Formats: sequence, structure tokens, C-alpha cells
Amino acid sequence: MAKYKVLLHFPDDESEDFYLDDYFKSESEAEDAAWEAIGDYRLGMQMFHLSNPGDYPLEEAEAEVEYEIIKI
Repeated sequence: MAKYKVLLHFPDDESEDFYLDDYFKSESEAEDAAWEAIGDYRLGMQMFHLSNPGDYPLEEAEAEVEYEIIKI
């Protein structure tokens, strides 16, 4: 039975790509996890912006994070 992993690609060149730790039973489960992780990233960037807008512009929270689902 195939398993799936999720790899997130962040918009800035300084961040490394990030694998989610979990293995998923289906591609749709992996996609749901990817969207949840992207939402968490955006929420975190919005919170950084609220705490220090000069260092964390709001545009970073709205940046496109791409994901890739890898079949193992």
C-alpha cells in the first residue's frame, strides 16, 4: 500500500523546503494536511506582523506557499 508525504515550498529563498513529519494513507489526506500547514504558516506570519509590523510585513503572510505530494 502506497504512503504519501508532503513537502512545502516557501516563497522566500532563505527558507528551506519542509517535509511534514507524518505519512498519509491517501493523497487526499496528504493534500488536506498540506492546506492545514499552509494555513498555520499564514496565521503565524499574521501574528508576527501584529507583534512587530516593521520586521514582518503583512505581504509575507499572504505569500504563496506551494506544496508537493510525494508517493513513497
